[in-house]
Amino acid sequence: IDCGGTCSGQFQQGVTVSLNAAAAPGSAFAGWSGACSGTGPCSITNNATVTARFVVAVATNQLSVVKGGNGSGTVTSNPSGISCGAVCSSQFPTGSSVVLEAVPASGSTFTWSGAGCSGSGACVVVMIGDQTVTATFTATAPPPPMTLTVTIGGAGLGTVTSNPSGI
Repeated sequence: IDCGGTCSGQFQQGVTVSLNAAAAPGSAFAGWSGACSGTGPCSITNNATVTARFVVAVATNQLSVVKGGNGSGTVTSNPSGISCGAVCSSQFPTGSSVVLEAVPASGSTFTWSGAGCSGSGACVVVMIGDQTVTATFTATAPPPPMTLTVTIGGAGLGTVTSNPSGI
């Protein structure tokens, strides 16, 4: 089968027919429905009806977040797509606005720089091309040391040690 419009074909019973979808320039393959699902190849062995759905491709630009400094924290985006720790870049539609929020970890502060962002509030990036924003997390005073007390109890005998050493 090689179709650009509505099409069908006849095959011997029991033969597996593999369908592959390829989007034309300016379009994107959105997935199968009917006897197949997902966006990978579609395999059919019985009489079936399958729909290949194509959509107009939206131009996108990449937004990258660079995490710097000696502190730590997370950065997320609205709409979703960026969640630093794990993912620090994503594609967003050209012309859209993306709001970045940074949450410093306990013992850290942060500031923005790049793509018109500054300060420590929300950062709004207008996607007029690929954009890079830096979230600098700065460690503040170290947290106070913790105290750990171990009590030996019970009728038996034994020892407790710690790593790092101290007990």
